[in-house]
Amino acid sequence: MSSSEDMRSLLGPLALRSEFQGSPIIVDIEEMAGEFVGNIDYLLPFTLKAAGALLVLAHEMTKDQECRQDKGPLSEFLRHCRNAAGHNGFSFKYNEPRRLAQWGSITLNSDLDKTPLFKDESGVGLLSPGDPIRLLYDIEQSYPDLKA
Repeated sequence: MSSSEDMRSLLGPLALRSEFQGSPIIVDIEEMAGEFVGNIDYLLPFTLKAAGALLVLAHEMTKDQECRQDKGPLSEFLRHCRNAAGHNGFSFKYNEPRRLAQWGSITLNSDLDKTPLFKDESGVGLLSPGDPIRLLYDIEQSYPDLKA
């Protein structure tokens, strides 16, 4: 099986519902991947902004839920990443981080002050574009009662 067949078997057809059109808009994954790779220099900043916006949205949507109330390491990690997304990098003022902010092997500490949230082309930064999705998955697995 080729990698494109593997991709299709994992993703299935991508179709976006359209009220205006009255039928789904079919998205060709292969074409989209080619466009993304071919235009990565142009698209990467937008991808990183979208990844950061995902963290801001997740933080806001979970504000009244157990995963945020317990102030555990994952919750604190999300909080600091949300702040870094909104403020162009980590800013550890006022004795932050006050509580353990950890996700897997990554522990946030004051040494990361002024570090960008996402790695740039030279490798400076903390996370990569896929990390927010994995972080949110790990939060979801840790808090089975989480509701969106």
